[in-house]
Amino acid sequence: MRNKPILTCSLRETDVEGNINTIRNAIYDGAEAFMLHLEKLDERFHNVDDLRRLYNYCGELPIFSVNYRTPRRPDKTDEQLVQGQLLSLEAGADILDIVADIYDPNPDEITYDERAIEKQKQLIDQVHEKGGKVMLSSHTFRFLNQDETLRHLKELEKRGADMVKIAVTAKNERQLNEVIRTTTVLSEQMNIPFFHCCMGQYGKLHRVYSGLLGSAIVLCVQHYDENSNPKEQPLLKATKAVYDNLDMTIARDELTGTRRNI
Repeated sequence: MRNKPILTCSLRETDVEGNINTIRNAIYDGAEAFMLHLEKLDERFHNVDDLRRLYNYCGELPIFSVNYRTPRRPDKTDEQLVQGQLLSLEAGADILDIVADIYDPNPDEITYDERAIEKQKQLIDQVHEKGGKVMLSSHTFRFLNQDETLRHLKELEKRGADMVKIAVTAKNERQLNEVIRTTTVLSEQMNIPFFHCCMGQYGKLHRVYSGLLGSAIVLCVQHYDENSNPKEQPLLKATKAVYDNLDMTIARDELTGTRRNI
C-alpha cells in the first residue's frame, strides 16, 4: 500500500496576519503541512523576523516555501528569488520549492543548459548544508503525456533534489485519464517522492485523488477568496473528510475474504 499523502495547505495571503489566520483555521481543518507563496506576500514582510513569526504558528508541521516568478514583481531576477528562498529557510522553512529552469527561464519551466544545471546543483548542496531540503518543480501550463512526464521528472531527479514536482494541464476527459495513468506509472518509476498535480477544471478531481495513486502531496486551500485563484485547488476540510473515510490498510491474505473454501 502506498504511503498516505501529506495534506498541505497553501498560504497565499498578502500579509503576515492573514496567513497566520489561515494557518490557525487550517490546523483545525486537519492540515499536515503548509506551503507559503512568498511571491504573493507583500515585500515589506520579506524578512527573517516576520517570516519566523508566521512560521512559528505552523508548530512542528513541515513548511514548504515557494517564490515563483510573478507579474507582480517583473523586475525580480532569479538570483533575487533564490535569495528570498534562502531567507525563508533561515526563518524556519523546511523545503524550498525551486523551479527547474532557475538561472535559465524556459518553456515548461525546465532548463537543459549545463551551466544553469550546475548552478542548480550547487544551490541544492547549499540548501542541504543549511539543513533544508529542495523540491525541484515545473509548471508546464500544457498537457504532457505519460512518457513526457516521466522523462521530465527523471531529468529533475538526476539533479539531486529531495522531491520533484510537475504541474500539467488537462483540457478534456481524455487528457485527464492520461494524467491519472501517468501518476500510477510515476509511483512505480520514481526513486524519490514526487508531487504530480493537474491544472484546469478537468484537473480538479486529480488534485484530490493523486495522493491515492502515489503523489506525496495533496495541495489544498483552507478557504476560497481573491488570493486563491484559479480556485482549482481542493478545499482542505473536504479533502480531509474524504481521506479520513478511506480504508488505507491491506489485510493479510487469509482475512481478505477472497479465498474460496475447498
